[in-house]
Amino acid sequence: MLREVIFDWKSVVVGGGLEAVEYAIDHHIPIVRSCGPNIFEFDMFENNPSYKIDLYEGLLYRHSMDGMCPFSNLVKSVELNNDHLRVKTEQSTCIVKFEEAHIFDLINIDYAPPEAYGENHLRVFDWFNTNKLVEDEKGLPIYIFEDKRKKGVVWESILTQDELGEFNNSDTINRLKLQKVFGDAFRFDFLKREVIEIQETIYLQKGAITFHGRT
Repeated sequence: MLREVIFDWKSVVVGGGLEAVEYAIDHHIPIVRSCGPNIFEFDMFENNPSYKIDLYEGLLYRHSMDGMCPFSNLVKSVELNNDHLRVKTEQSTCIVKFEEAHIFDLINIDYAPPEAYGENHLRVFDWFNTNKLVEDEKGLPIYIFEDKRKKGVVWESILTQDELGEFNNSDTINRLKLQKVFGDAFRFDFLKREVIEIQETIYLQKGAITFHGRT
């Protein structure tokens, strides 16, 4: 039987993205990480040659060391109520009472009001190893990578859930597109497909709960 633990906090942040972590740190508020960061490992800041994931992991580590991320990455779902959260992990169910809650992400959230939901889409990344290094994106939606063991490209597509299963959006079609642009001198071997769900949040104030729109 799952144990039930009760927390009583003045404020709480719910979400897993960079905006949620930054807000939690800026206001010194505990965070319930309801989902992953929704950041691709090659995402960079505009006009700043640094990776978003590096900043995210550094901020999250700092907040965790301050004891402000008690559930770590163990959260399976969060039930949203007017004055408390019911946080479920594999080992326990926890009640988080609050005077105010700040919601940044709606993935894995139960009972959020429909009007808080914005656009939903998928960032889909098809990874390909190559026989030699690609040096120019040629206007394609790709990332080029190289390390000691392999080199290749990652093709990014923005899709809906329904579009994800269509053959025209498959890794096979994306490989053929790469082959057509770069020619027979390059070989593209499919490695893996990675999918990141993006559920936009619309700004909404509902009682003690604020839904923060994504930036």
